Amino acid sequence: MSKEDTIKLYEFLNGDISIKEFEQWVYQTPSLKEELQTTVYLDLLSFDYRQKGAAYFIEQKINPYINKEEYNIWRTKKLLNDILENKIEIVIAMRKLRQLYFETGEKLLPIKLALGYESELDDVPTPDEYSKWEENSLKEKLKKVELYRDDIMRDSKVFLEELMLKEQQ
Repeated sequence: MSKEDTIKLYEFLNGDISIKEFEQWVYQTPSLKEELQTTVYLDLLSFDYRQKGAAYFIEQKINPYINKEEYNIWRTKKLLNDILENKIEIVIAMRKLRQLYFETGEKLLPIKLALGYESELDDVPTPDEYSKWEENSLKEKLKKVELYRDDIMRDSKVFLEELMLKEQQ
């Protein structure tokens, strides 16, 4: 499977693109006909993407084409890049790193990056929870994020560089 098509499957599995975006991509990507089994390709073309359980159906169809180890490395690198480029809020990023740590069998990420910072920021609200907090209390909680931000950025950069070096070997 082409690298571009593999990444699109990764993006869907990672929740980076919606079911609707995935559907449009399937229709606009004739190369899938050669890359997938004919029945899988036809199933994806004829599937009603609006029905309940659509994401599960799609995952079941594409999972045989996913190398889980490569996928986990890809999503780890993507998350670390998002952190370094400030594309994701730090508390949310730390929660995602923790989830990734447990999903990958605790072998891909260093424990400090995956659990250490998240445990320190465990009581800090995420942006969608800000409205539930009194302004001064929220400011106090968010100070904790700033306390760890530089360390998180440094450790994310170091670990991302390590992953990139391993890939080159």
